[in-house]
Amino acid sequence: MCRCAVLESLAVAQRLDLAAAQTELAAVVRALGLTKTYRYIGALEFGVDTERGPDRDTVTGPTLRLELPLFNQGQARIAKSQAELRRAERKVEALAIGIRADVRALDDKLASLREAVRFQENEVLPTRRAITAGTLLQYNGMLTGNYDLFRTRAEQIEAEHQAIQTLRDYWTTRAELERAVGGNLRAHKNATAGK
Repeated sequence: MCRCAVLESLAVAQRLDLAAAQTELAAVVRALGLTKTYRYIGALEFGVDTERGPDRDTVTGPTLRLELPLFNQGQARIAKSQAELRRAERKVEALAIGIRADVRALDDKLASLREAVRFQENEVLPTRRAITAGTLLQYNGMLTGNYDLFRTRAEQIEAEHQAIQTLRDYWTTRAELERAVGGNLRAHKNATAGK
């Protein structure tokens, strides 16, 4: 299994917003089941009523009101619940797709930044240091002037600054990837080490 697929599955398993959407979906499924189960039971009311008769006697007794589902068998309530179920399903699907896309994009960005950091550390910085050292030797031998040495040193400092910015971008992207995954990426390393 590739690294990106493992990160995507880890993100889907760990993200709390997706878990909340799945919990909402389960609640909507339960509500739809209850609506379908009790669709033939309309409004049922119990109460107490007092009535005064023609001979001025007061009669108190229970009342019962029951709707018979001749024409209204709860179709509107079921249709509404089914629409809410479809909405909750689409929300979970869209959230999972968005999470996977974010993780994939951030993983690609992290991989390219990792290569850029390696290139800076292994190629650019050693080359700039060697050029500065060579220019310093030429300066000590009085073959170049102050300005050449200063310019070479400034280019080395600029390369070091660029390497620091690239490293900063790498760690920022890594933090964004951890946020997108919903936890520490160490769980990914532990999962791949166990395989």
